[in-house]
Amino acid sequence: MAPDRVDIDPDFLTDFFVVEETPHKVIYKLWVFRKGERWYPIGPEDTSDDRSDHWIFTPPLPDGSKFAYWLGVYGHANSPWRVRVTVQQRDPSDPNARWSVRGSWTETGVLNDAGAGGGVGNTGIVRVNLT
Repeated sequence: MAPDRVDIDPDFLTDFFVVEETPHKVIYKLWVFRKGERWYPIGPEDTSDDRSDHWIFTPPLPDGSKFAYWLGVYGHANSPWRVRVTVQQRDPSDPNARWSVRGSWTETGVLNDAGAGGGVGNTGIVRVNLT
């Protein structure tokens, strides 16, 4: 479950990424809101290539910024699913700097039975404050 907020450095590169932790596929949409601007949408995208998807935003992300997402999951009917969402950062002035995780959490659920052995589920839109 997502935290209410993730503490970030507003002057660092910010990477938002999504990866499935169970053998399901995820369709998702992300939004980033910089204080004083409009929501910036990303997607819809998907994890069908079996790799985590990274979306890197350049600074600044000032206090009062927000991150939102919607995850749609599909796979075998009635199967439990897990998807990890991570926010990490690094200093853009140092090309050798490592990414530092600021927040990482797992969304979970159980797929419904949509017929023909398949199922779907979703998180609804989740918002996280960036401070």
